[in-house]
Amino acid sequence: MLVPMYALGAVSLTLLGMGRSSFVIYTLVAIAGASTIGAQNLVQAYVSQYYPPNIRSTALGVASGIGRIGGMLGPILGGF
Repeated sequence: MLVPMYALGAVSLTLLGMGRSSFVIYTLVAIAGASTIGAQNLVQAYVSQYYPPNIRSTALGVASGIGRIGGMLGPILGGF
C-alpha cells in the first residue's frame, strides 16, 4: 500500500504544474496531501510491526525524522 500511495502523491505533484483551473489544482493538492500524510502514517505502522521491541522507538524516530526531512526538502527541491 505504501508504494501506490507514494506513486499517487508523486503523480499528483507532477500534474500540479499542468493544472489549468483552480478546481483541478485544489483537487491535486488534496490528493497529494492525503497520499503523503497517509503514507507516512502507514510507515509508522509498518515500522512498529517490523522491528523488534528493543529498537522499535529508535526505528520509529528515524522513520518519522526521514519523513519530516522529505516533507521539507521536497518543496524546496521542487521550487528549484
